Amino acid sequence: MSKPIFKKHSIFFRIFIGNLLIISTLSALILLFSLKTIRTHYINTLRDSLKKYAKILEPEVTPFVLSGSYEDLDRFVKRIGAETSVRITIIAPDGKVLADSRKDPAKMENHFYRPEIQQALKRGFGSSLRYSTTVHSNMLYVAIKKLHTPTYFVRVSMFVKDINTLLGNLRSELFVFVIFVTLLSILGAFIFTRNLSKPMSELVHAADLLSKGKFDIRVNIERDDEIGELANSFNIMAKNLDDLFNTIKLKQDELNTIIASLDEGLLVLNAEGKTILYNESLKKLLKVDPAGKYYWEFLSDHELMKFLENAINRRESGRTEFNLHGRTYLANLTVIHSKREFVIVFHDITELKNLERIKRDIVANVSHELRTPLTAIKGYVETLEELAPQDLENFVQILRRHTDRLINIVNDLLSLSRLESGGIHHTPEKFDLQKIARDVVSMYRPRAEEKGLSLCLKSEGDLLMEGYPLEIEQLIVNLVDNAIKYTEKGRVCVKAKGNRNTVTLIVEDTGIGIPEEHLPRIFERFYVVSKSRSRSLGGTGLGLSIVKHVTALHRGEISVDSIPGKGSRFIVTLPRFLTKS
Repeated sequence: MSKPIFKKHSIFFRIFIGNLLIISTLSALILLFSLKTIRTHYINTLRDSLKKYAKILEPEVTPFVLSGSYEDLDRFVKRIGAETSVRITIIAPDGKVLADSRKDPAKMENHFYRPEIQQALKRGFGSSLRYSTTVHSNMLYVAIKKLHTPTYFVRVSMFVKDINTLLGNLRSELFVFVIFVTLLSILGAFIFTRNLSKPMSELVHAADLLSKGKFDIRVNIERDDEIGELANSFNIMAKNLDDLFNTIKLKQDELNTIIASLDEGLLVLNAEGKTILYNESLKKLLKVDPAGKYYWEFLSDHELMKFLENAINRRESGRTEFNLHGRTYLANLTVIHSKREFVIVFHDITELKNLERIKRDIVANVSHELRTPLTAIKGYVETLEELAPQDLENFVQILRRHTDRLINIVNDLLSLSRLESGGIHHTPEKFDLQKIARDVVSMYRPRAEEKGLSLCLKSEGDLLMEGYPLEIEQLIVNLVDNAIKYTEKGRVCVKAKGNRNTVTLIVEDTGIGIPEEHLPRIFERFYVVSKSRSRSLGGTGLGLSIVKHVTALHRGEISVDSIPGKGSRFIVTLPRFLTKS
């Protein structure tokens, strides 16, 4: 049902009242100006008629003036005035009244200074609409001056009330006409406004239903104007919204089905940390219903809550591991910036962690088991070097080189296993990164000079930091060792720069470089860019993997820039203080 048309704030009410005010104002103005114009025109016409009447009287009056028969003249003008309802006054050049059709001329005051007489004296003709002190009424006066002897003034006048009487009938007819036109205009305005507002009301009603989700609503307005175009556009919009809503509903059902079927727990929080969406897998994982609750009300793991708090405050995506009910989970948090919401997916990685632990244990155990026989083999090889004949010396050196390579692999595997298993049991301590870097550079300088390379160290800022100095030394050793190993000419440079909260370590060289396609995998264990070159140089393929784990141990980041044939640049950024969160 459409809204009432006479509702105060309806478009019909506003347009109709506006038209009504315009019509009423115009009608009143037309009536006023018409009456004023008609009255002015009528008086002007009457003035011209009185002027002609005065000129007609002039030949009749002249004989009386010439003979000096003023009494006869007075009787004449009284008779003519009675017959015509026009007041006639004959005035001498000095202003004395000689005859008057209404009053006794002897009792009348001098008329020389009357406005119409003064005008006639100057121009031969004069008129005035004023109050008469003689008859005590408003009158229209017209006076003419006889130019030839004898000179006198003929003044004729008519009462304004008589003029108004004559205009009364015309005013009544004009008023009735204006009222008729006004009512007709109001009726036309009503019909026009009704035709304009009715489709608008239908559109408003349809839009209201559309806003409430009734997308099948349509309006039936067939017009060739802008309203018709608006109605057509509304119907197209409603159809598109209906199709879009059905599509969204279908997608929503599909999404709900997917979410419900996920084995991983799904949790969506708003900007305040309150649950707005979750699935059954999350309820089973937490063993509690999180509906409508804040995350700190149903989560018990302190590290996970701290992770969520930091992510929500900083609006940053991230991931963390936590233990719950004897199992290990990986929480992946993604920020939806447009809606200020946070999506957390909980993956059960218990079996994966067990496999990693088994793998680490196997590597560690095998490495430990290999270390003893390899040490014994190396001892015998060294003895053979002293006792072997000259012709067997080359074979013994090959045997020793491969034994050393196996020992290096075993040592790196043990170091990597210790880093991966969290085998760093000593507490972080303060140390000077510059001192460690200087010791490593001093240790490798002879080897660099042996290859004809320049090895330099540049430091800047405060390099005092907190962490694990032995592991940091191992990190620098591996980076410098690789740089020297894969650089044939030019230089290797170690740079260290301290800032307020971080220290940056850069190892750059002018070596062979790393092709772009290999960069994503260089930190994987046993991955080498050139297997033949690495084998000839004694590389284990574990050095960069150890570097990455040491960086992660210190909560740092590592990146690499490399151009084949021009060199590589490894950048390690570490926090200065591990104990500060």
